Parts: sequence; C-alpha cells; structure tokens
Amino acid sequence: MDTDVEVIKPIDEFLKHKAFSSFENNNMIPTGMMAAEKGNEWIKDLLDEYKDLKFIDDNGNMDMTTNVVRITNLTHEKYGLKLESSYQDLKDGIVTMYPHDYFCPKDWNTGEIHLTDNTCTIHHFSGSWHTEEEKKKNEKYKKRLNKYIQKYGEEKGKIKLNRVDLIKYYLCHPIKACKKIVQKIKGEK
Repeated sequence: MDTDVEVIKPIDEFLKHKAFSSFENNNMIPTGMMAAEKGNEWIKDLLDEYKDLKFIDDNGNMDMTTNVVRITNLTHEKYGLKLESSYQDLKDGIVTMYPHDYFCPKDWNTGEIHLTDNTCTIHHFSGSWHTEEEKKKNEKYKKRLNKYIQKYGEEKGKIKLNRVDLIKYYLCHPIKACKKIVQKIKGEK
C-alpha cells in the first residue's frame, strides 16, 4: 500500500485471497494497493520482470516504462487479465482483481473521486517522488492529452485510438504521445 492511500473501510475481507489488487481505471492495475501471501507466484513474476531489466539501452535511451504498465502487461499476458475494470479471479485464484471503485476510485487524470458502497481505499496519486516542476509539467501533459481525446474521441472514422496504448505511450513519452495522436487523427505517419 502506498503512503498516499487513505483507508476508509477495513480490508480484512480481502485477506482470503492469495493476492489481490484492483484497477486504477478501466484497464490498468495500480501499485497503490496490492497485497499477497508470502511466496505468491504473481508477485514473484512481477519481481522477476526486473531481474535482467536495463533501464538504459545500448544507445543510451532511458526505459521510462512505469511499473503500472509493466504489471498490467505481465498480468494480461501471463494470467489472462481482461483489460476491463471488473472482478477477475485469475489462474485459479493466484491473484484476484477488483473493479477500480474498491481501492482506486480517484481518477488520476482528473482528480475526481467516485465513491461507491464498495470503496475501501482511495489512492490519492500524490506523486511525492516528483519535483514541483515535474508535477506542473505532468499536469500540462495530462490536460493536453485530455484535450485531444475530448476533441477527437477515442474513435475517429476508421482510425481507432486505443486508449490503453495511448496511456502507455503517454506515460513514457508525454510530448511525443500528443504529437502522435494528432498525426494519427490527421492520417499522417
């Protein structure tokens, strides 16, 4: 559990699972709230992902892929996670996912909190590791990305803008992501 997670209801009922988490939106797994029994296979797989990982490639480029993207991709590919905010018991209960309203009802993009009767925790996404300058820059990028998505929607003619791919790309390359969206919409390469 991240230090910026507010517990508003007991989570004891979820301790029956070998491991559990939720979605942070409709298609990504957060790191703000995750729990597992000692020796859990899913957690081991997540940690193993980092064993031989190079954060700077041979050309000097930094790998800025977030842990949210890595966790979601691995769980999708190896455990059959459906990229939809729903209850999912994966691989005979090795890990159980809950809809985002259980542990992550705050939209990291807009800051809006959507509490339901299911809500137990709120991840506030404070990003305490970022400098103030980085926080301002990230807010600017989020606003720009939202502007393009609102203006053009997720689908424009035959060009489907896959929101998961956009978010993944945005998290790693915010400026390039906005340019790429515009190019896709205009039909440029």
